[in-house]
Amino acid sequence: MEEIPDTLANMVVIFLADWAKKDGGLPISVVIVGVNPLVEIAKRSMNGAMPISSMLCWQKAYTTVMTKKDTIFWADWQAKGKCIDNFCDPNFTAFPGAKVIYDPEEPKKVLGAIGVSGRNGRKETTDKLLQDHELAGLGARYLEELLAAHQKKTGSLKSKKQHKSKRAQSFQKN
Repeated sequence: MEEIPDTLANMVVIFLADWAKKDGGLPISVVIVGVNPLVEIAKRSMNGAMPISSMLCWQKAYTTVMTKKDTIFWADWQAKGKCIDNFCDPNFTAFPGAKVIYDPEEPKKVLGAIGVSGRNGRKETTDKLLQDHELAGLGARYLEELLAAHQKKTGSLKSKKQHKSKRAQSFQKN
């Protein structure tokens, strides 16, 4: 798969916003970015979400794509006394709440990331509701299932692109 289809990304951000609304916790902002984290494929902020949540969910997704590591890694890394500021990137954040989105056909290939912000970074033993990290994980799993079903139904986007390329080559020959 070459990229995350926007229709599937929109389904996931709506799904997570609905989940958060139904569980009665704090409102959230959700974003899905591709391998270029400057491009937001889908984004949604619930009514009542803190304005900063919109920026933080993007920063979480940005950090995840740029480093190919979930932000929980950076939160734990910083908790050990290491400093994320050493990367000299003002968009990096060590707040938990973003997960890598992998290609179902090539499990090590990163397609993008999902970032969630608005609640606590991660679920503690006393929490009854999902927090940013867990919501991002739920969204990532749902998107990866949708991507796998999409690929099964339509065939690989890669093979379609190759097919179009062959058609273009035969057209150019004629």
